[in-house]
Amino acid sequence: ALGVPNNSIRGLNGFLLAFRDCAEAVFGECWAASADANVILSSAIGRMVSELIASKRDLPLVVGLASPSLPTRRLPHPVFPPWRLGPLYNPATFWMAGRVTQSARAELQGRWQREANRLDPGRARPLRGAILTAVSPIVVPRPPDWPDVAHLTGFWFLPADSKPDIPDSLRGFVDAGPPPLCLGFGSMSDDRPDELRSIVLQALQDLHMRAVVVTG
Repeated sequence: ALGVPNNSIRGLNGFLLAFRDCAEAVFGECWAASADANVILSSAIGRMVSELIASKRDLPLVVGLASPSLPTRRLPHPVFPPWRLGPLYNPATFWMAGRVTQSARAELQGRWQREANRLDPGRARPLRGAILTAVSPIVVPRPPDWPDVAHLTGFWFLPADSKPDIPDSLRGFVDAGPPPLCLGFGSMSDDRPDELRSIVLQALQDLHMRAVVVTG
């Protein structure tokens, strides 16, 4: 991506800073939602909250990851380039990611911990559960230094018999010509969207192809 701050190590804090104005409200909603739960499912972003709730309520926790982002010597942190700089580089990227987000994490963790203790003054229980990473082991072999609770599940797909809700305008565009490309940017944003748009349009023009662009 072109815009460095949003798509690099310096952009990690952005995921956390969004909770500053609503930390207690977010925790309260998650706590209420888990009242009758048998297990808690969490994304990576919600992991700090879900770990506190799972520990207080003594519930198993399953964390779903879209990329292999657990610390390992085999791979760098996902926001770092895959440079081959020897055995120290990969662990160092996870350490650096933690350092960059330490301030934001510490503030939110403290506020969420206080909410957890207020809602349930009892002791916390040891965490139990699993970490599921939606990546094929053919694409990324499972790192041998991952904990036993971490698993590569393969990519996640909707059920084959599910019927997607496709807008008429999109269906009409797809049916109006040759099969288009699908260009997706995941959850990434960019500091220079006009420049990125120009690159995409120029590439499609050079290829003489149509495309559906899925924004992040």
